[in-house]
Parts: sequence; structure tokens; C-alpha cells
Amino acid sequence: DRLACLYAYVQKHREEFPELYLTYRGQMERFLVQQLYRGRMSRDLAYLYRSVPEERLLTRDNCRALAKVLFVQQLDCEGADIRQAVVIHDRLRGEQTWPVENGRAYVEIYDRDCEILLEDEAHNRYSAGRAHTLTRLMDPAQCMKLVAPYSENVLGCDLYFCEFRKGRIHVTANNAARLRSLSARTEILPAFARAIRMALLRYYYEHEDMEELDLLLQELDRPQSESPDVYETVGFLVLRSFYEKAYEWLAGLDLEREPAEILLRLSSRLLESGQHTEEERMMAIACSAFFRGKYDSHVLSWLSEHFEGRSGELMRLRKAAEDFAVDTYRLTQRILVQLLFTGDNVLKHTELLRRYVCEGGSTELEAAFLHRASGLFLMEGETMAPYV
Repeated sequence: DRLACLYAYVQKHREEFPELYLTYRGQMERFLVQQLYRGRMSRDLAYLYRSVPEERLLTRDNCRALAKVLFVQQLDCEGADIRQAVVIHDRLRGEQTWPVENGRAYVEIYDRDCEILLEDEAHNRYSAGRAHTLTRLMDPAQCMKLVAPYSENVLGCDLYFCEFRKGRIHVTANNAARLRSLSARTEILPAFARAIRMALLRYYYEHEDMEELDLLLQELDRPQSESPDVYETVGFLVLRSFYEKAYEWLAGLDLEREPAEILLRLSSRLLESGQHTEEERMMAIACSAFFRGKYDSHVLSWLSEHFEGRSGELMRLRKAAEDFAVDTYRLTQRILVQLLFTGDNVLKHTELLRRYVCEGGSTELEAAFLHRASGLFLMEGETMAPYV
């Protein structure tokens, strides 16, 4: 600290004492680099870091070392019994502790969203009642032009470039790579990491950077808890043809919250390739898309063969299948059987019988239909179509 004070004085008065400055210049530079690599900080050292470095000292390693101390601030507090300062950042895991000596500590503060606790020698912690002041020693914005190219994976710098405004992360061409690496760091909270990844997914998709989008989608693991981000991620997986992964992510989710267009594309591609055709999840996905008005010939053909539901649902499915020229013979047969089994008024569905007979029919089923129709006509006075 004494050397730092001496060299800071020499640096400040170099124009008054040029010969003294030249005498100490080499020692100052060596001292400065030594302290920088040790991560030391004080008010005098901060002044030297800002004013001494010349172009020849701005090497990659030196700039990287400087980047690591940019966010150190001086904390002064009251109370001779205070031994530690504890910093808890809203977007980072756990806490950081810094020793307090003579009422002063040098702590790393990355942004305003943090809490500072003071801990005494009995390990009691205080969030209020013990006054403290923070003094910023370095100006990150001023120094970032020098250190930015060499500060990859330096936590403070990566957080600095994370433009977090009004609860949203803003991705640009300048910070996308930093955000990508930041999202993989173990120091940040999982929720914040997910928010970064979602912002990156949207950015890559909007800017048609499909290579980076695919790489990020490949790395993603499904979170344990359900959130809107899960449904949006499934959408990106389907749009980029990660059908198997999207199918697995949908397990246990509320399918009605996923856009029907996404479910249609997913189910259609999987059915076309013959995957998961016997699974209940596939039936749920295809039905969710169909009953919200999204379907194609692959989905209709498979549903016509396998779907079991209420008569009204089957009739709706049959109409849609006919509009797509999908074979409905087996579906029509199932509908007729279900109508007979549930005791429905079959005379209201004469056209179903006519279509079934035209496509080949079945003597046994036709006889059952006519028997039921005769009962309704003779016993209940229902109107019978001439065809019957």
C-alpha cells in the first residue's frame, strides 16, 4: 500500500518532477503488473491501473488481468467487530465473501441487483443497522474498449455485456457469443441461464442463424419444472426438425399450451416415418392438433385407424378425412358399431350406412342396423328413409 501511494504520487506529479518520474518509471510498471496479476486493488492502485499502462503494456494477458479487477469496489463500514462483507447477486448462485480489515474491504459488484451483508466475529450478519459506503474505483465503460477483446469468460465482463433491461435480455451481434458462454457457467442461477438461452434462441431464429440455433438446441436439456419457456423451446425443436427430442420434451406437459401448428408438424413427421405409432402420447399430440383445427393426410389417416372417442368426435374426424380423400371405410364401420352399441337413433345416420354399403359393407353389421332401424320405425314412429 505504501509503494502504491508513492507511485501514485509520482504519477500524478510527473510533469512537476520529470526526472523523478523517469527514475521510478520502470519500477512502477513492474510493480503495477505484479499487483495486477495478484488481483490487488486500492484507490491508489486503481489510479495507477487507469493512468500508467502504455500501449506496449497492453498485452492480451495484461488486459485480461485488468478485466478481472474492473468491478472491484471499495467498501467502508462502521464497527470494529466486522470481519467479512458478504455479497449476494440476484442472478448468481450462492454468495461471495470478502475480508474486512480496519473497516474496509474490496468487493466485486457486477450490477445494482445485489445485497450486501456485514458479518461480525460472532458470525452474526447485518443487512441494516450497520452503515456502509461503496466507492467505485474503476470505470468499466471507460476501460472496456481496451479489455473487451481479451475478456472472454471473465464473469464480470460477460455480465456487463448482458444487456438486461426491463426484465428482458437483449441479444446483439456483439454480445451473442458472450451470452452463450455465460449461460454455460456454473456460477449463474439456472433460471437466469434459461432466460439467456431463450433470448439466444429467439435471436438466432429471427436472424436466420440456423447453424448456431441448431447447435444450441442440441445442447439443451429439459428443465425439471414446467414453464412457458419449455413450450417455446419445443416449438424451436420442431421447426428445426429435432422431432424425437421434441417428442420426449412433451412428456407430461399440457399439450393445449403448445401451438397446434407445432403439434401437427411433429405428429405428422413422426407418423410418416413410422415412429411412436402405438403410444398414447402420440395419440394425445395428434388429437390436440386435430381438435384445434390443424391436421393433414398423415394425421387423419392414422387417427381414422386408431382414434376412439365419442360419436360426435368420430363424425368430425370422418368429415375431415373425407375432405382430404383419406380412406374412411374402417372409421365408418366403427362409427356404425358405436351408434348401435350406445342406442343412438341410427335413422338419423342413413347416409353413413349408404356410404358403408357402397364401399363393401358387412352383412352382419347391415342386418344389425336394419334391425335397430325397424324397431325405431315400428315401435317409436321414427321416419325411415326410402333407402333403408
